Amino acid sequence: MTRIALYVEPVKGHPDLTFIKGRLHVVLSLDKSLPLSKDSSFSFHTDTLHALCSIDTNYKSVERDDHVFKVMFNESPVWLPGNYFLIFRSGDIIFRFDFRYDEHGSFTETGSCQCFRLSEEDILSSTLVAKRHWRVYFSNTPGGVQLKRWVIGRLQERAFNALRSEYHQFSLDYCNSLLVSTDSEAFLGRSMLLMRQLAEVNVPTTVVDCNTLFNDASADPCYKIDEIFQENDREFIPDVSLPSLREHLYRFTNMGALLEPGREKAIDRILHYCPTALTSVVFCGTQQEIDRLLELAPTLQEKVPMCNRLQLTPYSANEMIRLFFHELDQAKLTLTPEAVDAACRLFYERFKQGEIAAWTLFELRRYISSHILPAYRRRAISAIAQGVSPAEVLDVRPEDL
Repeated sequence: MTRIALYVEPVKGHPDLTFIKGRLHVVLSLDKSLPLSKDSSFSFHTDTLHALCSIDTNYKSVERDDHVFKVMFNESPVWLPGNYFLIFRSGDIIFRFDFRYDEHGSFTETGSCQCFRLSEEDILSSTLVAKRHWRVYFSNTPGGVQLKRWVIGRLQERAFNALRSEYHQFSLDYCNSLLVSTDSEAFLGRSMLLMRQLAEVNVPTTVVDCNTLFNDASADPCYKIDEIFQENDREFIPDVSLPSLREHLYRFTNMGALLEPGREKAIDRILHYCPTALTSVVFCGTQQEIDRLLELAPTLQEKVPMCNRLQLTPYSANEMIRLFFHELDQAKLTLTPEAVDAACRLFYERFKQGEIAAWTLFELRRYISSHILPAYRRRAISAIAQGVSPAEVLDVRPEDL
């Protein structure tokens, strides 16, 4: 019989606060009939696929007695009420346990299941855990679950191709063409980097601003489109006189210029070049622009599958709070327990009022560097000058926020 229990140990006491930073403790007892391997691992995630912490059984903070594990995670994330899940992995044995964390600091198990090879849990507990830097980047990238599930899906496709190779089968092609809708292209850069580096969409890329595509004074206002594709779709191999076709990805931004009346021929000309077997296209714009593009170019309905039509959304309040504390850690700042609680309440309040709902990573970093750091330094220096012990002022306090 499988049993599991979780609790959070606050780093600096104060378990009575709603929002705390603390270490997660897990006690897991598994059915003794399961063929567990010597090396096992645990990873803990939010329901928006934010990886909070992970550990394997080689660490001293993991005690194992046959099929019973007592685990203390080394990381100390901020704990917010919401849905979470734990993945336990031992060789090909993978279990997922779902939980609800409430305002009183208690976990309630809401479900569990055994998972199998190439499942989402397999990818999360193998590829993403192994690439720690990209696990953090994956977690802190806006876009919601849709973007992250697309990345996981691509990793599943690559794992499946590796499996086909083991059985001497040819690799299946990937579709790199995307339709990406977003209200702010400020959220696009991190997302594209995540796709390129983690999902390995690593073909050469050309970014095209649609505002630069046209010359209405020319007899052929769209001739620049030909120049862009002809310049990039071939490469000359040394000692060979003929050019060789190569893979390439074209990303079109500021789509409004492409959708103006009379520009239909420009769209047709772009689609003459891509997407093809070797060239891929990423159209980025608002949802209204993407919908209009599909009306003007219905062939894209066939060339870009539904799973490759992504909507990048701004950070949710929870995502913003977690990224805020990540950036504080990067700035080498620590907060008192009261400041942690106050910061979370402040973010929820301002997000609800719409004051910070469209913030990007840039605004979060600017808030830390332009507001928190100066206030913290002034208070700390003033207190030390008045004889207060430095040890008492090293942490950020609620009044610094």
